[in-house]
Amino acid sequence: MADSIAQQLQQMAAQVVARDWQLPNDGSWHWVQSSPYARVARIRLDGREFYFKAFLSRTGLEPLKTALRGSRAARCCKNTRKLLEAGFSAPRIVVAQTAGAVPWIVMESMRGVAWADYLASYLTRPESRERLHWKRQLITALGSQVGRLHRLGFAHGDLRPFNVLVDSVARQPHFHFIDNERSRRMPYLRERERVRNLVQINMLQAPQIQRTDRLRFWRAYCAAAGLSPRAERRLRALVGRRLAVRMAGRPSDKVIGNSALSTEILEYLPG
Repeated sequence: MADSIAQQLQQMAAQVVARDWQLPNDGSWHWVQSSPYARVARIRLDGREFYFKAFLSRTGLEPLKTALRGSRAARCCKNTRKLLEAGFSAPRIVVAQTAGAVPWIVMESMRGVAWADYLASYLTRPESRERLHWKRQLITALGSQVGRLHRLGFAHGDLRPFNVLVDSVARQPHFHFIDNERSRRMPYLRERERVRNLVQINMLQAPQIQRTDRLRFWRAYCAAAGLSPRAERRLRALVGRRLAVRMAGRPSDKVIGNSALSTEILEYLPG
């Protein structure tokens, strides 16, 4: 059964690329919003959901990068496999075309809501005791997960709040890392990679995230990452300066994310 679905997805994806992005007319494929350097579609097949992603050339140097490091599709396959082997959650890639003019992948859909959308929807509701406890539990768990990611030598390619999905398993927070084409694992995580990821995940300046929440994230992160007090002080200063520059001029009360997801979210998250 799995091989049959993979073969169907392989054929359908190849046809979409060959026909200059013309989708099948049976309604099983739908384009979704993406960056200018990718084409992304949602696929429904045999009661399951998948995502197709084609990687378009960013610059004239793309062929050289592909020759040296492999295509973006190939890198995504490799990085996803390493994340899964290390016990992290990421979309499993079902089929891929890693060579040719337009590399692409088809991956399984993951149940979850982007961290930014979750904050803008569920956590903007009136704060009950249970909701407050769940928010704190979520933030602590996210800090621990990012800390563990770094402790094992991984740097996520783009750890912004839209690339982390929130889910719950047995009423415990669970996170999925998506958009892994630029993620990588190193023998020793460089400081600049650590700072970059921490600035990215903290870029969300939402009114429902207080200073104590950020401190809760930070403490959980440092504990999971195994940082010494000296390393923690240095890192805190670096991240603070970089974050202040990036957030300068942004309104503090702006809610970033989709605030209309509460019904969908509450189907499987407590509240």
